[in-house]
Amino acid sequence: MLLGEVLTLSQRKLPVKIVVFNNGALSFVDLEMKAAGIVTFGTELIDTDFAAIAGAAGMFGARVEKPDELEGALREAFSYDGAALVDVRTARHELALPTKLTLRPDQRLLPGRDQDSCPAGPPKSSSSARRSRRQREIE
Repeated sequence: MLLGEVLTLSQRKLPVKIVVFNNGALSFVDLEMKAAGIVTFGTELIDTDFAAIAGAAGMFGARVEKPDELEGALREAFSYDGAALVDVRTARHELALPTKLTLRPDQRLLPGRDQDSCPAGPPKSSSSARRSRRQREIE
């Protein structure tokens, strides 16, 4: 996400909630460089307070430094009427998310909610998406 997008969220008063996994580095770039056999350079960041940047842009901003602060910060952010950013400090060398997210057909994107109530509807399998594309090409 770029700073201009953060400013747009604030100016348009869009209720978008952002969670930054802040490990002080561009870890996925670092990982991709290592996978390609490139010596990593320039992937460490200075100690940036993204919550303060959000606040300066007119958004709600909270910084989480300890695990027991997370739930309160997320509750505040999600109850805020407007754009909010939660800056969560994480360990430098741990992956915050797996490099590939997958869902089994029996898993829900939004636990506790009826999939039919989601605007996008239930997730489609890749084979049905391919079949739909082929059917459209034939038509």
